[in-house]
Amino acid sequence: MEGVFYTNKDKLNNYNLTGSLHTLEIKSPAIIKNIDENIKNCVEGMHTKFDENDEKNASTKMMINPNKLQGDVLTFSDFRITFDTILAGAGVNKYNIIRADMRFDNYDENCYKKYMKFNKYLISMLAVTYNVKNIFETKNLFTDKTISIAIKNRFFEIENYNRKKKNEITGNKTEPARARLEERSVSRQWQEINKKANKEPNWNMDALKKEFTETWFDRWDKALKNLDKVQNKYNDELEKKYFENKNARPVQFRNQTEFIMQHQNSIFTKKQLINLFARFGAENPENKAKNYKQNYGIEFFSQADVRHAVNEIKRAALAFFGS
Repeated sequence: MEGVFYTNKDKLNNYNLTGSLHTLEIKSPAIIKNIDENIKNCVEGMHTKFDENDEKNASTKMMINPNKLQGDVLTFSDFRITFDTILAGAGVNKYNIIRADMRFDNYDENCYKKYMKFNKYLISMLAVTYNVKNIFETKNLFTDKTISIAIKNRFFEIENYNRKKKNEITGNKTEPARARLEERSVSRQWQEINKKANKEPNWNMDALKKEFTETWFDRWDKALKNLDKVQNKYNDELEKKYFENKNARPVQFRNQTEFIMQHQNSIFTKKQLINLFARFGAENPENKAKNYKQNYGIEFFSQADVRHAVNEIKRAALAFFGS
């Protein structure tokens, strides 16, 4: 039976996320010069564009991290107060959001490694559903361990990264998160949103909530329908790699079993493994897959597992915006 997390049935129940807004980039139709010292640490980047002969068309872009004012902001009501404080300190009266990043954090010490393959599967669903071309995995040069998996297009990005490792690299000793799944709505998405804006007093905040509790929810729902396509996409690439390197020198792998071991983090279901063995020309791919799992172990995920994770992402988003 293809059950919940073959290797650990309790694992799924511990897939717990805390959602909050990480950074926002805004564009203000003004020249921003004097920023209050109390909020300078919250402004991570600022760029002003203007023509001395045409100051009416001046604009300033600012990247703001509200969590740097007084610590992590874990409710939407506190976020709005904090964000308004930062805007006031920067002298910003009018603005459009042009990028927003929402983070989903896990605080368990070993959570990145524990859920890396699972999050890879989730991100791959979106990549296949939206035909994303900019897809990559970042590894440590010396250990060859994955520290980040991300996809990016003009409308959205999503990344799962080892926050614990990033803390070690940057020397950050205050960040409590150990792993982070981050949804990012970027420039082209906000261009479309801002075109439709009604310009009511709270429309920026309303648009922000809608983006992460409706638009992103729709993306996940569409992606859930494409799990078979994800598995086929990986198998297409694995089959190609297998036959290209089957007789390579230096030897890349000695047999099918060794190849599967090397690439098990790209095999997500029993069905996918059977199909892969069939592509390799195995006489009885069903038995081959069964024996492989019995002898070596491999982590599989059911559709219910994936739906559970998507529901947890939605729950964490709603918990933040509803508070």
